[in-house]
Amino acid sequence: MRMKINIQVVLISVYLVFSLLLFRIAQDIKGMNVFFAMFCAIMIFLRRDFSFSSRRIFLVPLVLSLAVAAFQFTFCESYSHLEYFGAMSWVICPLCVYLIPGGRRAFVRLLALLWLLNVLMSLRQLLFGGNLVGLPGNQNWHASLVLGLAPVVIYLLHKESLRSDSAVFRLCKYIVFAFVVFTIFKTESRAAMVSAAFCSVVFVYFATDGDRFARSAFFLCLLAIFAVAVMSFFLFHEYFAGLVQHDMRIAMWTGGWDLFLDNFWFGVGDARYLSEYTAYRPIGYFLRSHHFAHITEHPHNHVLYMLGSFGLIGGGAILMLTFHPVLLLFRKYRRLSSGSRAVLFSFLLLLVCSLFDMTYYHWHNFFAMSVLLGLLWKTAYAAPPPARRRFSLWFLLPEYLFRAACAGILIFALVRDGADNYRANILYNRGFMASDKPENLVFSLACMDAAANLNPNFFPALFSAGILCMQDFKDPYMAEAYLERLQATPNPSISRSNLKMADAKTALRRRSDAIRYLERDIMNYPISIEALYKKLMLEKELGLDEKLHMTTLMLARALEHKGLEWEDVPVIAKNTYFDNKFEEYKLLKKRLLDERKDEKQGSRMKTRP
Repeated sequence: MRMKINIQVVLISVYLVFSLLLFRIAQDIKGMNVFFAMFCAIMIFLRRDFSFSSRRIFLVPLVLSLAVAAFQFTFCESYSHLEYFGAMSWVICPLCVYLIPGGRRAFVRLLALLWLLNVLMSLRQLLFGGNLVGLPGNQNWHASLVLGLAPVVIYLLHKESLRSDSAVFRLCKYIVFAFVVFTIFKTESRAAMVSAAFCSVVFVYFATDGDRFARSAFFLCLLAIFAVAVMSFFLFHEYFAGLVQHDMRIAMWTGGWDLFLDNFWFGVGDARYLSEYTAYRPIGYFLRSHHFAHITEHPHNHVLYMLGSFGLIGGGAILMLTFHPVLLLFRKYRRLSSGSRAVLFSFLLLLVCSLFDMTYYHWHNFFAMSVLLGLLWKTAYAAPPPARRRFSLWFLLPEYLFRAACAGILIFALVRDGADNYRANILYNRGFMASDKPENLVFSLACMDAAANLNPNFFPALFSAGILCMQDFKDPYMAEAYLERLQATPNPSISRSNLKMADAKTALRRRSDAIRYLERDIMNYPISIEALYKKLMLEKELGLDEKLHMTTLMLARALEHKGLEWEDVPVIAKNTYFDNKFEEYKLLKKRLLDERKDEKQGSRMKTRP
């Protein structure tokens, strides 16, 4: 029997393989998502006929999510078409998969191929002693991808074992399962552990449907596990309290929720989330000095990220399109085929992981979840076969010409912007790597400048160039120029960019401007001793007594939060590493004091007759 080739699935497969090769070189986490959205839009425009469900529960959220993306693109001056497609990518990519007729088996095989390539990369890393990060380059993202795509891989192996009655395929199923378990424990991914545990409970619940004895045993086991968990919590409450205090996620979730409440209806925008979210991190985030990150681009919860990016209208619509098909298909679980069940559990595993980490945000996981969501839409919102419309010169010709023109413009933009983005990432990576050696600083700055010129909104290059000019070249004029250009991007506040701009303004004797940028930095880092101390000194010089009093109170609160004293302020302001790693500073200070005490006692012993 001759197998029919679906050219659209082939094109998506080629894009995936091509993007995997480029990602290894460019290391562009978000850009691949943007250009995949453009690629999917081209495919939609070039389809002659397509069909979709007329159910309001599907169409209304679809229209709302695209409308909010268009609204943000219209009213955000710093947005380009790349940011617009980045905002649409959450919907347009699964929509492209949904509109392709058939192709279910081909897409499942494509996901299995992605899983296999990821595993091969993992084995290579294990063989040569590297970290187990797979294709994504991060342990948590890698663990979620291995876990999430395992059901579709096991499904294909099971189907093949039934067809060929081969023991090899049956053995491979257990090897896949063993590798998933090994990866979860090797990476120590708590998100993957929680996802595996939750989805296992869901799977057993539906697997025991119709068997009263098995269902009763299942509930008894679940009740026993719950009782043991409660008892363990009361017996070892100090240990669990330490885990909660040590973990960053609760503090990050709190900030993500506050950002959503302040931008309730339309959100801050997908492209602007990184900069806006910085000011919403609570003080508790900065007190966990064991795991402190200057750049926090995601609250490690997909729901909060969507709500903060697109508000209740757009984010709620995207979440409806994400969660509703899952709930709908579990309601009719008995009537689903084994392939649809495998797709459902694969998506559920990845979705639960995305509630504890930024897995959906990353390219490899984003591609897998977009394809899986499109396949779920095919089952949950089944569309009738596309009806062939008779060609009409007066009615269909203008439509086809318009769609062909749109596709042509997008193809040109995809090739041009894709090449520029690739070159910008290559240049930035080269410049960043070269900045470690003093003799390569000029080359490093040239690379970053070239990267910023290729893409005016490429904020990492502008930020790094500004830092390089201020810290290494000691040139406040150049630092000011680059950091001013950063203000025109969707992310005007990156890490300590405001602090470095304040340093540049201070060096240029523009103290009032410096105070203004220090105030911005303190909004993002409310207990930063370095920023508060610099602001205090400038306000003393300018005689701003009222502001000086407020800054003194803020600095006193920062010292109280960190458990430091006033005598520590000049030391930390000079050695800024300890501003974040203040626990290390306190240990170092205690050790030095103990050494001085021992020296004094030793000198007294020597002076005794």
